[in-house]
Amino acid sequence: MKILTGLITILLLLLLCVPTLAVEFEPLANFSIEEVMTQVPGLEEQLTFDSVYDWKPRVDDRYVTWVVYNGEGKVWYYDTQSGKRDMVANVPGDQNDPDISGGVIVWD
Repeated sequence: MKILTGLITILLLLLLCVPTLAVEFEPLANFSIEEVMTQVPGLEEQLTFDSVYDWKPRVDDRYVTWVVYNGEGKVWYYDTQSGKRDMVANVPGDQNDPDISGGVIVWD
């Protein structure tokens, strides 16, 4: 339950802080989210370590997934149990609008 509360906090924080992006991924603000953080009482963990746009987080019971935009959108995930963080698929083209359920990640 504590992990779920932390993941919901991440989602709300990102929804409030992520810059709104135009159709061509041009930022309307002059800042970027540099970290996605999970906040559980007594525990704080940085999930991203970059200076690019990280947005559209989604969570299920175990995983957090989000889009990293650095010229192309790429979907990444974080396993809250193992601590593993990785790109979902390193394929050409934009990956966007991730969703996750039961550990299965899908995107456009």
